[in-house]
Amino acid sequence: MMQPRGTLGLKKNTRRRCLCCRQLFRCHPRTRSQQRYCSEVKCRAASKKASQARWVGKPENQGYFCGPQHVSRVRAWRESHPEYGRGLIAKEPALQDSISRQPLERARKSPVLTLQEPIQRQIPATADPNGVWTVGALQDVM
Repeated sequence: MMQPRGTLGLKKNTRRRCLCCRQLFRCHPRTRSQQRYCSEVKCRAASKKASQARWVGKPENQGYFCGPQHVSRVRAWRESHPEYGRGLIAKEPALQDSISRQPLERARKSPVLTLQEPIQRQIPATADPNGVWTVGALQDVM
């Protein structure tokens, strides 16, 4: 029997119980073998906390952020940013709050060419027998 394309022998609808909220959820098709938490916000936070605890728990990572090079780096940064974390930074309004509505402008005629100008119909002028130019029909009289 031939398997449908794209399944690669894996179950399509794998459901698993979340380690945080204990609810059943459908695993993402590409990461179903590793996914242990659902996509709820509190469950994602618990997943990240567990992942970081696993990383720090490894013997090679025990003193990763310790040492004189990290101490000097942090001290230099704190000296260059003395106002950070002390509540002295003036809060600027959020970008979305500072945008005001653009005022509407009435259409007006200006000598500057705009992107779209109305085209006025031009009627060619013709000369009458006396030599006076007059506006005439679109086609010449023969």
